[in-house]
Amino acid sequence: MNAKVIAFLDNFPLLPLLQIAVNSLLICTALFMLSVLKETQLHINCRFLLVLWSFLSLIVFTCHTLLGVFNIIQDGGYLPANMMEPAWRNDLYKIEMSAIFFTICVEVMLATERVLSSVDPEKYYHRKNLTTKVVLPCIILSLFFAILINTFATRYCKRRDLELYGSCSLNARYQVKESSDMASAMQRALVITFSMKVSPFFIFAVIFINSVNTIFLACCYALDDVTHACIPILFEAPFGFLETLYALNMSLNGGFLMIWLLHNHPRLHRNARRILRVLKPPSSVGIAAATETLVQRKSEAELYMDALKRAWM
Repeated sequence: MNAKVIAFLDNFPLLPLLQIAVNSLLICTALFMLSVLKETQLHINCRFLLVLWSFLSLIVFTCHTLLGVFNIIQDGGYLPANMMEPAWRNDLYKIEMSAIFFTICVEVMLATERVLSSVDPEKYYHRKNLTTKVVLPCIILSLFFAILINTFATRYCKRRDLELYGSCSLNARYQVKESSDMASAMQRALVITFSMKVSPFFIFAVIFINSVNTIFLACCYALDDVTHACIPILFEAPFGFLETLYALNMSLNGGFLMIWLLHNHPRLHRNARRILRVLKPPSSVGIAAATETLVQRKSEAELYMDALKRAWM
């Protein structure tokens, strides 16, 4: 990189402030996701996995925010020299990488759980203790299998939704419908996040799939045993710049998946809009309309069952 650019970034906290700002917004997104999940009627196993996934993402965003804060308060400039000094930086990286690994595993678990819930939906609907039986065996799977499994889940759930038309109880139809909605909402997002997480090595992939992680690898494929500095393949870049690039890529990846899920899952989207309306200051017209009409509020489960009955009529 240009020496003047490096000097500017080292003397002015542009990169740490950018990292703090972006991850602070994503922390709010993760907290909002948890609030929406609290208000949405889901099977307890599905809810557990989604809450766990959101909480792990919250940990990742928090770690990236702390990296930005520490880069501001550290001595000797705003660009850290390596990931091993001081010792807290390496510890923070360990926490962050562990959380990222488990978010990938939870994505696999969620896709697998949606398939299992559709095999025998009537029985599954009344079972509340399957979380550990699903979670533990799935821990060894990878992100690539998450896409494959979710592709199968989307097709299978839609087919079961049609096969059960008029032949099963409403609870069974509810379980299959919920599985189909969740699998469909996750599928395209998983494909896109796969491109953002996996680092390619071929020129075609460099250009079209994952330029961010490829740049990181080109500049820092290994660490020197003595100085802990990055050993480049193609060209050199300050570690502080690479750290910000990597952290923003991973954070935006997780934030994108949350926003995509909130937008594409019908009931999560509806509850998200409802929470946003509550947070928004009411207008005078809205207050007047609210005083004129009093409607008894239904629970999330009642609203969903009513919609399911209409869909199956």
